[in-house]
Amino acid sequence: MLLAFIVVMVGGVSWVVTEAGREAPAPTHGASPASSSPALTPGPTPNPLMCLPDQLQLVGASNACVSLDLRTRSCDVTQVGMDATFYLSDGVHTYELELGISTYSGPGSYQLSSGAAQVDVRDDMNADWRSVAGELDVISSKRPSGTVYANLEPWVGNISALPLSVQGSWSC
Repeated sequence: MLLAFIVVMVGGVSWVVTEAGREAPAPTHGASPASSSPALTPGPTPNPLMCLPDQLQLVGASNACVSLDLRTRSCDVTQVGMDATFYLSDGVHTYELELGISTYSGPGSYQLSSGAAQVDVRDDMNADWRSVAGELDVISSKRPSGTVYANLEPWVGNISALPLSVQGSWSC
């Protein structure tokens, strides 16, 4: 009899701790119950920004459509690497976008997670983000241009705990 009591008590405590039998919370408006992939950050996913074709989209720590300041860009292409720096603005804040490819071999896709390429962003408060995943595509070697799809994490000294994503076209 004592053994049956212990089994029932352990089962009851386990049931309470694991929240068995409780209903799952109702999905929030706009959430997709079919999506089973984990989110990069907690919280709601921001709606896509409606940026112009010549603007880059920043989402996460900043949510803005930014324009390239073509007067302040810097592009350096060699046989082994490519470095490009762009200054961006949304009319309120400014950002510095750095694209780097250490193993540049002409047009193609360069993975940000492999170390072959790097994307960095710095805002006007000197907060830095560095890429951890994504892709940097080069579509022209004569005057390098392409697209960037980068997921960035806050870097050392950045007080923001929020990641940042950068998406759009660039041109030297």
